[in-house]
Amino acid sequence: MADDKIQILIRKRGSIKARLTLFKKYLSQIEDKIVGKNFIDVEKEKFIELKARIEKVESLTTEFDEIQSDIEVLCEETDLDKHVEERQKFEDEFFAVLSKGKKIIEEYDSLMLVKGKEASHKQKTFASVNKALPRGKKDSCVVCKGFHEISGCKRFIELPVKDRVTHIRRNRLCLCCFSKEHLSYSCTAGKCSKCGLNHHVLLHYESRFPAKIETPSDSGSGRKDESVEGYSDLTRLYRVVAYCLRFLKNCKSNERDAGPLSLVEITKSEKALVKIVQRECFREEINLLKRGVSIKKGKISSLNPFLDEENLLRVGGRINLGPYKFDKKHPCLLGAKHSFTKLVIQAEHKRLLHAGPQMVLSSVRERFWPLGGRALARKVVHECVLLARFQRVQRLQQLFWRQWSKEYMAELQRRVKWKTGVNQLQEGMLVTIREDNVPPLCWRMGRILSLHPGQDGIARVATLRTVDGVIKRSFAKLYPLPIDNSN
Repeated sequence: MADDKIQILIRKRGSIKARLTLFKKYLSQIEDKIVGKNFIDVEKEKFIELKARIEKVESLTTEFDEIQSDIEVLCEETDLDKHVEERQKFEDEFFAVLSKGKKIIEEYDSLMLVKGKEASHKQKTFASVNKALPRGKKDSCVVCKGFHEISGCKRFIELPVKDRVTHIRRNRLCLCCFSKEHLSYSCTAGKCSKCGLNHHVLLHYESRFPAKIETPSDSGSGRKDESVEGYSDLTRLYRVVAYCLRFLKNCKSNERDAGPLSLVEITKSEKALVKIVQRECFREEINLLKRGVSIKKGKISSLNPFLDEENLLRVGGRINLGPYKFDKKHPCLLGAKHSFTKLVIQAEHKRLLHAGPQMVLSSVRERFWPLGGRALARKVVHECVLLARFQRVQRLQQLFWRQWSKEYMAELQRRVKWKTGVNQLQEGMLVTIREDNVPPLCWRMGRILSLHPGQDGIARVATLRTVDGVIKRSFAKLYPLPIDNSN
């Protein structure tokens, strides 16, 4: 089981190294285009793309460190040095490539800063000269060929935004100020006042980024709620939803709740999350039950589902008269593929100290009924890294005691004491029998009836006759009385 996990982790590690290699090749292509630090020959979009790639590549070291740590925990001690070498090689290559990419970006930014200052100076000089010229000597409009600025041309303003952009690009004008002296990346005229992008306000396209307005009909649709996807801890998710519900309540009423969350608020947040999950996974079934139609087909038809007073979809089941709580008799239905269901099973797995799939599933079914819960419980237990570490520690402990027993048994071959024989007990001898729970003065006496030798011919157990009957005791509990039998 541990070897399979190691192989999976090694494949994931190889995928991360392949991504780093692709970024290294991309960086080499950028360096080939830059000859003698001539950044002008390279498009501005390339450097923007390089910045985005660097930000994405920076997260590789975190992913690699998590995977490599799991590999080093699960691997054999003989392979540990090899995996540590892999970590060192990756970190050396990663930081070398990252520093090279950031150096290119810094050199490009410094060069663009200098060119921007020079372009601003040229623009101011050109504007002052243009004002000093007669009216007929100024540059003509590229649309109507009149002697005025293009931003004041009526024909240009009446054109659609798409045609305006076409005229500006065809005549190689700046997108921000419509000047011929520079391009938009070095313009200091400012950005669009409507959207904040790098273009003139006359080139603003209203439907460029349409705002999506959610209608009441869309709010109850069966699409997946992404608010649950960003959490890996069930308790944290409950608390976040509880604070959101408290905020809504405080906005609607004059009496405001404050302080730590109460148990009632946590319970309400749990029910709200269950409703979200059920609305996404069982939308059609809920609509049928609201109309009073019974469910005769589908995965949950055998569970006899129903809606309770809070519109939660629960299992009808067959134990209505059982002496159990309402949640156990009628647990809430959950979809197996929803991330909330996985969080519930993971939390129960941790609460039960990493128990097996059957125990985890039976505990979850005290309140919830996840469809396909058995397969999901097996998957959660199989993917638990902490459980694998516990099993690894137990295996090491067993190996230690197995090796210790081998070494200790070898030491028992040599006799350390009792090298010479002593007077053995014989039949007919009168002895005192030691009893651990009785004072010495109350120990019973007995007479040896027979001895029981072992495989080596040495007797270590005897049968005795006492006042209470015949018993069998070890020699270690028999003390012969100092009586001469010959007398």
